[in-house]
Amino acid sequence: MVLNIPGVVAMAVFYLLVLGTGLWAARKSRAMEKKSTGDKTEITLLGDRNIGLLVGIFTMTATWVGGGFIVGIAEVVYNPNLGLVWAFMPLQSSVSFIIGGIFFAKPMREKKYVTMMDPFQIKYGRVVSGALVLPALVMDALWVACTLVGLGGTMSVILDLPYSYSVGISAVVAIIYTLLGGLYSVAYTDVIQLILIFFSLWLCVPFLMVNPVVGDITQTAFNHTYQAPWLGAMEKGKVFKWVDDFLLVALGSLSFQCFHQRTLSASSSFNAQVTCFAAAAMVLILGIPSVLVGAVAASTDWNLTSYGSPSPYERNETGLVLPIALQHLAPPYVSVIGIGAIAAAVMSSVDSGLLSSASMFSSNIYKNIIRKQVSNGYGAVAGYLVGGLMRLLCGEPIFNLPPVLHFPGCTLEDGVYVQRSPIRTICMLLALAAILGFSWLAQLMFNKVWLPERWDVFQVKFQTLPLGGAREMKEKEEDGTVSEQMLDTTKC
Repeated sequence: MVLNIPGVVAMAVFYLLVLGTGLWAARKSRAMEKKSTGDKTEITLLGDRNIGLLVGIFTMTATWVGGGFIVGIAEVVYNPNLGLVWAFMPLQSSVSFIIGGIFFAKPMREKKYVTMMDPFQIKYGRVVSGALVLPALVMDALWVACTLVGLGGTMSVILDLPYSYSVGISAVVAIIYTLLGGLYSVAYTDVIQLILIFFSLWLCVPFLMVNPVVGDITQTAFNHTYQAPWLGAMEKGKVFKWVDDFLLVALGSLSFQCFHQRTLSASSSFNAQVTCFAAAAMVLILGIPSVLVGAVAASTDWNLTSYGSPSPYERNETGLVLPIALQHLAPPYVSVIGIGAIAAAVMSSVDSGLLSSASMFSSNIYKNIIRKQVSNGYGAVAGYLVGGLMRLLCGEPIFNLPPVLHFPGCTLEDGVYVQRSPIRTICMLLALAAILGFSWLAQLMFNKVWLPERWDVFQVKFQTLPLGGAREMKEKEEDGTVSEQMLDTTKC
């Protein structure tokens, strides 16, 4: 295979369009900064809390519809061992947006927080909240890496470009406009990228489905034609794992700063909620083309294609099934359009991850290291340790980490122990119990003077409650012992 010159030219045009949009938005951000009397940090990280409803919906949706989203859904649907029943990322994201819109968007926007860690900083203080930021930073880094790998694999198949070139160019372009324009650049480039994602994916699907080597996907959904039905099946022993995996993203997505960055940057608390609910619908729609691509791949007689036999699954190339389908089942110009959709999806997530990490690091770590202050954090530390320790003891096959604790249903498969119980949910609940239990115990023991006051390193009895990056400051109670409720959801 030789370098696809027309495809490379088309991608160059796309990158220039995105970079130009980002630079234009950066100029808009600079002009806004000169006119605004607000905090410069809020202008950079939150767009001066003036992002309109339409742009907010676009940037919220585009952040979640990344390369891993598009390529991953097609992979799972095509995989004979999984199928559509396991491709629940669109539904997970939609549920997450709805929960966030109901319980978090309005109260957090009204309190004018800068990052999602500000409520924790109020409750537990700067040191503990700074420690809690570290897992979020690692999560953002892994998310960005996963997204870039999705693009690298696609370009290597269709354009015959090495991973390093496509990953490097995409990362550099995203860094440039994110660094120069902050959230304004990220939001306005997301508009361009989401439009390209929507039209490109839906344009590619019909070409794939009418290819003569592709069977009727309504038949292959239930019948074993070329492989197992692409709808998949829910085995009795994997029900708890399905629930565990679903909750991992449906609830875990609420711990992404990029989600809260969109709601906190909205021009009003009402717009923040509407943004969540609208994005919940859009993410479902944008997941459909990838499902159809996976179904088409599962319904294809690969022996009759230029790809040949054996199938992508048998060659252990399941993760590349979307670009392989575009390359071998669609005309060349259509495959290039599909590449544009994936590139747009990747950059819309990469820039969000970069800005998310920068927000938390600057607001909750950098400032906290300079201005340290201890506060009530016994429960937070206990939850941190209990949750982390339990997750290690449960094992993780991806890291070849064997389980020490064998929960009900744990079985030995091919010499490896596999947990069938919802271990992630169990660890989360144990961590939550530790937070509540140790917080109550610490308050009780120090307020009742059952332990000497000199042992109270987090100053449960005498604490100030700084808000950090947010504007409001919590007034100390007269006795200096009561801490503020993290979120008031009674008005949601």
